[in-house]
Amino acid sequence: MALLVASKLIAAGHGLAPALVRRAVTVELNWDTRQKSRFEATDSSGRHVAVFLARGRIARGGDVLVAEDGSLIAVKAAAQAIVVVTAGAGGGPLDLLRAAYHLGNRHVPLEVRGDRLQLAPDHALAWNNRANVLQLFGRWGDALASYDRALRVRPNYADAIYNRATVLHRLKRWDEALAGYEAALDRLLRQGNAFACACSRRDLALAAAPQGGRARHEELVYPGTCRSGLHGKPARSFRLRTDLAPDGGPAAPIAWVDRRLGPRIEDVAASVGDFVLRRADGVWAYQLAVVVDDAAQGITDVVRGEDLAGNTARQILLQGQLGVPTPRYLHTPLVLAANGEKLSKQTGALPLALERPLDDLASAAAVLGLEAGGTTLADWLASAVSAWRSRWPLANAPTPPR
Repeated sequence: MALLVASKLIAAGHGLAPALVRRAVTVELNWDTRQKSRFEATDSSGRHVAVFLARGRIARGGDVLVAEDGSLIAVKAAAQAIVVVTAGAGGGPLDLLRAAYHLGNRHVPLEVRGDRLQLAPDHALAWNNRANVLQLFGRWGDALASYDRALRVRPNYADAIYNRATVLHRLKRWDEALAGYEAALDRLLRQGNAFACACSRRDLALAAAPQGGRARHEELVYPGTCRSGLHGKPARSFRLRTDLAPDGGPAAPIAWVDRRLGPRIEDVAASVGDFVLRRADGVWAYQLAVVVDDAAQGITDVVRGEDLAGNTARQILLQGQLGVPTPRYLHTPLVLAANGEKLSKQTGALPLALERPLDDLASAAAVLGLEAGGTTLADWLASAVSAWRSRWPLANAPTPPR
């Protein structure tokens, strides 16, 4: 049987006439297959298809493959089992929320349902292996007694979660987000504000060596190697030109006012250089993703940890290049270890003792400079919210730069 090759993917069929997509043959792919950029499958007409996507690019339900003969193949997500996680005798709702946090870090589609979590199985985790599950959840994993596969089967559980998201009603589907990132990059390329780059990390390290390299945690300043072209080398990533203002003239230093840290100014071209918008593995960079997502969801205020304050100037510059509003920013203080490192799983920080939540919340409030009190969680949180509003009133927030 002849092998039909498909190497182009249109996210969510973006730009295609709905009638064309409806008439297209389909291919049903399970979760594991959808995580691969190269695989073989049989479509609904019986054709054997070999899919070769760019490294890091994967197919999702609703996407459309374009075969070498020009025919369209609509991707359908195969039905899959759902994993249900419940709290055991020694656990409770907070344990489930911590499980949700860890799973969210793995980009696992999940749903919190009060007394349980429902999620699409992580293709990299063997859910039938208790040791693997406990390793994922850490020391408090024994509180999670049940993670059996649910009996019912649903197609594309991630879509089901999205469709029932009532509180986060402006949450974007992942395939819609990807289309937004593509459109943003296309606009920047057309404007001349972005360019393809052939440099590897090794290339950048070698270029920085004569200047003494970099200190720990400092970024390598991009030297502008590929601004004038790739010089015959293959493109690896895409970068934003930080030397250009939105109108095409020379870029000025970015100035803004943080609601806690006060006035800030940074010359992005000097401190960072042309930063990455899409990585060499095809993954979209944080700076582009957060700017596009914030604009699409109408975000007016960003509150995040002080360790992310260094990203703000880059994001404001990118907002200007894309012509989207700049939100107000407030960067909170961090609880640091004795050596000055941020507390995290990567540095072996111990988990909170959840049996004393009021004590933990009081410690957090002290770091944030909030005076809050209460004998119950509900009373304490209400007091903390009131204290936050008094300390950081929006009425006194600086007008975001445009």
